[in-house]
Amino acid sequence: MQPPKRALRFLRWFCREDYLEEIEGDLVEVFGKEVEVSPRKAKWKFAWSVLLYFRPGFIRNWESSTFKNTSMVQHYFKIGGRQLLKKKIFSAINIFGLSVGIACCLILLVFVEYESSFDNFHPYANRSYRIVQHTKYPDQTLYWNTTAYPLAEALRSDFHELELVTQTAGPFQRFFTLDNGSKEAFQFESDYVLFVDSYYPQVFDLTWLAGNKNSAFEQPNSIVLTQTIAEKVFGKNVNSQSILGKTIMLAGKDPMQVTGLVKDVPGNSNLRYEMLVPYEFFKQNNPYPASNWSGNYGGTTFVVVSEQKTAEDIESSISFWKKKYLNQDDDSRISYKLQPLAEIHTETIYGNSPGSYTMSGSLLRTARYVGIFILLIAVGNFVNLVTAKSVIRAKEVGIRKTIGSTRFDLFKQFTLENTLLVAISVIFALGISVFLISEANAVFSVINLQLKLKWTDVGLIIGVGEISVLLGPAYT
Repeated sequence: MQPPKRALRFLRWFCREDYLEEIEGDLVEVFGKEVEVSPRKAKWKFAWSVLLYFRPGFIRNWESSTFKNTSMVQHYFKIGGRQLLKKKIFSAINIFGLSVGIACCLILLVFVEYESSFDNFHPYANRSYRIVQHTKYPDQTLYWNTTAYPLAEALRSDFHELELVTQTAGPFQRFFTLDNGSKEAFQFESDYVLFVDSYYPQVFDLTWLAGNKNSAFEQPNSIVLTQTIAEKVFGKNVNSQSILGKTIMLAGKDPMQVTGLVKDVPGNSNLRYEMLVPYEFFKQNNPYPASNWSGNYGGTTFVVVSEQKTAEDIESSISFWKKKYLNQDDDSRISYKLQPLAEIHTETIYGNSPGSYTMSGSLLRTARYVGIFILLIAVGNFVNLVTAKSVIRAKEVGIRKTIGSTRFDLFKQFTLENTLLVAISVIFALGISVFLISEANAVFSVINLQLKLKWTDVGLIIGVGEISVLLGPAYT
């Protein structure tokens, strides 16, 4: 059996003549021994050995490559710099067009990536669902992202295939006072007071700076603060542990003891809160809605489905189970669905989550396509302008060929000139992107937008720049 023909031809193509005979002989000899044991393995090993020899010391004419000549490369860059300064308008148009196109595409893609990442950081994100409600009437169907408050406790009791079930109420606006020892008590208001049960810290990711998630919600008159609200109430230099046990008055009459401190909610989360209060406190102060199945008062139920079950299995079981708690009219009108946690932000049919906002998935897809389209236009414009320039420099190309420049020499020179143009464009694109992203974060702070560039985004810009260089024609 003969060695692989393609690998052998490749070896003969790139290998230096003074090494070829010896290398080929050794490889063929080893192949002849191993092919008797395993022909398939011998072929793969032969091809791999050929690839290992494909390195500078064995490649034909490597030592004479002008790319190794540093002075020549410097000469090419010097010529490229002179061309940029000589053709200022051309260079400015080319750099501006490519940098703006790259920046616009990058910003749109960063925005789409951010909006698509909501709540994907929670420990059970891929198995977490929000219970939503469809209510059918003769003339319409209403879609609710909230459900009756007793639903969570009933599901927890009757569905063992649900690994975790948690209930929230709100967030609501509440008024607080703090007796700080001065003549007048410190008063403040929060728009995001969320009532949660003890299962909430197990389902969703909370970063605890002080307190214990297993005991923070044991007593009804407990309260857990986020870092921002704690600094607002107790000062920016407050010690995390020192605020535990402090008392805050809710609505001027209910003393709430601080039992924990957590980091602020990330911007890419629909679960908004500044303060967390035990759901038991809400039940004690709102007994009628907390026990009423007929009304929808703003409760939100989240479940974590066990790995052995699917959302469709649970929905099917709930469709028969709900008649146990709903009256006949409600049972005929109401159906419960499991909405994946990842779709809460991009599914607009159920409206905004309490205290948050939604972003249409179709709009995000459109934004992604628009960004790519802008990028293609920018790269195409760059290539067209460089091509147009070739006509102007045709005389220069002819002279260089006359005095001995090869096609490869011209290719290297003009490729380096294009590289210089693209490198400047990439730097400008990065600057534009960083500036516009920081401005967007400031302008849209009302929705807690937190856009930021990642190293993968920088890699994307560099990759686009390399493609632009490769697409630029070689004037040979």
